[in-house]
Formats: sequence, structure tokens, C-alpha cells
Amino acid sequence: MNDLSQFQTAQRLRLYFNESDRWMGSALSSVLLEKLKSSGLVGATLFRGQAGFGVHNRLHSTAIETLSMDLPLIIEVVDRPEKIQMALEIIMPMVQEGMY
Repeated sequence: MNDLSQFQTAQRLRLYFNESDRWMGSALSSVLLEKLKSSGLVGATLFRGQAGFGVHNRLHSTAIETLSMDLPLIIEVVDRPEKIQMALEIIMPMVQEGMY
């Protein structure tokens, strides 16, 4: 079991995508969380944004006048650098566009 209770060097990984993003027919958020979990990472948290825009410069918002079912999502992971690197190698093929 991983234990980060002792002072160690840690690294943060943030993955940005939208609710509509899919991987092989499933919600990308669910697939990413499952892959991160099965990779043995200490933990990951999924955040749902209220508004945002990305690579295509389209605004996605919870505002009534621009109600979107495609809100921004963020998965954040903190673990040892070698564990983050291992996770990146597994999940990078799932990220179809964006920056890293």
C-alpha cells in the first residue's frame, strides 16, 4: 500500500477534458479513474467545473442562457513522480487532444 504520510517528493497530475469525451463508448472520466486506480496510485479526485473553454475556444457554462451538458472536468492525482510517469504512459493514448 502506498503511504504518503511521511514527507516525500510528490508530483501533481491534472487532466482536463469535457463531460462529452468518450473512450471506446464509455465516459472518459470513468475510464480514466478506473485506470488510475488499477495503476496503484494513492488516489484521484474528479472535479466538475462551472464554466470553461478549451482547445476549440468554445465556452461551456452552467449559466441558464448557455446551459451546457458538456461541462469541463478535471481529474487531479498526487503521488510519487515515478507513479505519475507510469500512469501517464497508460492514459496518454486515451487523451485525443489537448496539451501536456
